[in-house]
Amino acid sequence: MCLEFAKFCPNIIAVDKNEKGLLETSKLVQKETNTQIKVYVCDLRHKKAIDELSTSVLKEFGKVTVLVNNAGVMNADFIADLTQDSIEDCFRVNVFSHFYLIQAFLPSMINKIDENSSSGIPVKFRHPRGHIVCVSSIAGRVPLAGGADYCASKAAALLFSESLELELLKLGVDDEIRVTRVLPFLLNTDMFKGVTPKHPLLFPTVDASYCANRIVQSVRLNERVVYVTARYRILPILQILLPTKMIHCLYEYANTGMYVDQLKLYRKKVDAFS
Repeated sequence: MCLEFAKFCPNIIAVDKNEKGLLETSKLVQKETNTQIKVYVCDLRHKKAIDELSTSVLKEFGKVTVLVNNAGVMNADFIADLTQDSIEDCFRVNVFSHFYLIQAFLPSMINKIDENSSSGIPVKFRHPRGHIVCVSSIAGRVPLAGGADYCASKAAALLFSESLELELLKLGVDDEIRVTRVLPFLLNTDMFKGVTPKHPLLFPTVDASYCANRIVQSVRLNERVVYVTARYRILPILQILLPTKMIHCLYEYANTGMYVDQLKLYRKKVDAFS
């Protein structure tokens, strides 16, 4: 995603708790583009770490114009097997980090608008001064057996971003700070390694680079809601309209219950050889 944003942005700030991955990303961006990239190692589960991050970033760069909340974890366990720590970690990363990052960076976006008031410019000629991207999941709209904590956290992230959008409207800055919700599903990333859909033509695994490109495109076009795989738009509607038995039949046909089993098996194999 950093590489895609680097095509349009003069400065990239990459944040992760994986220092090795950050350094690899930095080298790739520097090799492929002329964009400056700064990396920060930060555990987004902790508010103190996010506060320290924002202090450093704002001191060096002054403001953040595009904020992408992309961090996510998935435990892949049934409710009875989840531990308190695993549930809390899931929500710290998938939900709480959104709150803390917005609290840390939104004020500077709003203050920047105040410094450069565009009140005399017609709305159609104004340009957004900030953009916030919430990367959620289709799992935030439809349930997944063995993914209760993940689904609940992604649903929370979606409603958080919708509430944020309304707050920006109330503050009168919704034309200048935009919010985009992104709903991917089954990306070929480490999170979903080992998962093979039963019907790949209906439920394809999406390339992460395509998803990154789509996210950048959504920011440039000021899109509000983005289904990375367009056909999934129908799923939340079917969830509401169809009878329960028919919904269950669809889940059995898609065999979504096996996703968690595949993930657990793959992760056990990785742990055994690590």
